[in-house]
Amino acid sequence: MTYVEPTPPGTPQPEIQPDPTPQPEIDPSDTPDEMPPMEPGGGDEGDPAPTEPIEVKPQRRSEAGQ
Repeated sequence: MTYVEPTPPGTPQPEIQPDPTPQPEIDPSDTPDEMPPMEPGGGDEGDPAPTEPIEVKPQRRSEAGQ
């Protein structure tokens, strides 16, 4: 967060006042609390991310090294 010091009295103001800040087009109260679930699959051939989940198997320690 940035701290902005208050303007001391008697400080000259800019000659051109900035335009008022535009309001957002979407009212935050109109947005859902949660996003809908993603559709399974997706991606095209050659995409870096897999389109199906990858099964991860736990690795076993080799008894030969102990």
